[in-house]
Amino acid sequence: MTHVINLNYDINRACIHAQETESIGYQSSKSMLTKGERKMLVSTIKDGGKRIMKKVAVIMGSDSDLPVVEKCIDELKKYEIPTEVHVYSAHRTPDEAIGFAKTAEENGFGVIISAAGKAAHLGGVLAANTVLPVVGIPIKASALDGMDALLSTVQMPPGIPVASIAIDGAKNAAIFAAEILAVSDEQLRARLWEERKKAHDAVIEKDAAVSAKSVSYTHLRAHETRH
Repeated sequence: MTHVINLNYDINRACIHAQETESIGYQSSKSMLTKGERKMLVSTIKDGGKRIMKKVAVIMGSDSDLPVVEKCIDELKKYEIPTEVHVYSAHRTPDEAIGFAKTAEENGFGVIISAAGKAAHLGGVLAANTVLPVVGIPIKASALDGMDALLSTVQMPPGIPVASIAIDGAKNAAIFAAEILAVSDEQLRARLWEERKKAHDAVIEKDAAVSAKSVSYTHLRAHETRH
């Protein structure tokens, strides 16, 4: 029995359907699977349909960026997202940076995060050599307080986008990468909503605490005025 699957957008759903067949044929009417997606589909089927999350690459232009980038890495770990971290300079190791970007998709990556300061061309170099989403972290590393890196990251030409986060905004870069992956990952999407609820509840608690202090202060001032 041969079952032909229309693999347009949701590879995880395709894996579930594929397990029910004895042999599998592949057909795509709107888009072709990449080598990386084919490898992931085959490996998922062999693993009995277990969920396989795409990886996030964190590339920094210098190891001096690590104190900022560690916040990004920690946040990705919190969401249990498989992560690879590398140091590739757009100017000093351009071949390595380009080579990584060109093979990132077939190697199972879903998002690339780049972190660089000063003339921060790393994000653009990576984006020019892949169609994976590239998220840029401008690093404050010069007398210009990161504005040079921000403009270098955000002012990309049409057709080669880089999603720029705030200067030193490493945590948000990780969350944004998680949101990209969560488009096709329900478990990850649920985790993100859990974190949003925690943030909401924390603010409500702080509001109650501040309001209570304000009431106490008002009563105290009123008492002092009467006496």
